[in-house]
Amino acid sequence: NYFFRTVPPDAAQGTSVANFINKKLKFKRVYIIDDQEAYSTGLADTVQQKLRAAGVTVSRDGVSQQQSDFSSLIAKIPRDTQLVYIPWQLPPKGKAFGDQMRSAGKGSIILMGSDGLFDDAFASLGGVYASSFPTSGTHPVVKAFKKAHGGDPEFFGAPSYVAGQVVGGAI
Repeated sequence: NYFFRTVPPDAAQGTSVANFINKKLKFKRVYIIDDQEAYSTGLADTVQQKLRAAGVTVSRDGVSQQQSDFSSLIAKIPRDTQLVYIPWQLPPKGKAFGDQMRSAGKGSIILMGSDGLFDDAFASLGGVYASSFPTSGTHPVVKAFKKAHGGDPEFFGAPSYVAGQVVGGAI
C-alpha cells in the first residue's frame, strides 16, 4: 500500500501559521491550546517553536477533545493576549470555545484555528482565522471541481483531484 499526500506537510503549515501571526499580524503575545491529539500537538509544537524563536511570548496548554466546558482554561488566558491558536479538528468545539471566550469577556482576543476549523461553524464566530493550504477560488481547476461537486469546493478534494490528473497523465 502507498499513500500520496496531496497537501503540504504539517511542518510547512505550522511554519506558515507562525509567519502569519508574527509577520502579518505582528502579534507578540500568543496562547496556544492543543487538543492532545498528534495532529494538533505537532502543529502547536511547530508554531510555538517558530514564534518563540522570533521573540514572541507564547503560553501553551492542552485540552481533551471530549471537553465541552472551557471556562477554567479560558480563565488562565491573560487579558493582554493578542491571539489564541487552537489547532483543533472539531469545528463545533472551536465554536463552543469562541462562544465561551466571549461570555468570559475575552471576545476581543483574536482566535485562530487550523484547517480542521476551516468550517462555517467556526467562521460564524466572526473575526477568526483558520489556516489552510493555499487555494484560489478563481483557479480553473478549483472552479471545475466546485462545479462538479454541486458548488461545494471541498478544499481537500481539489488537491486530490489534481493529484489524480497527474497520476493519470503519467500513466
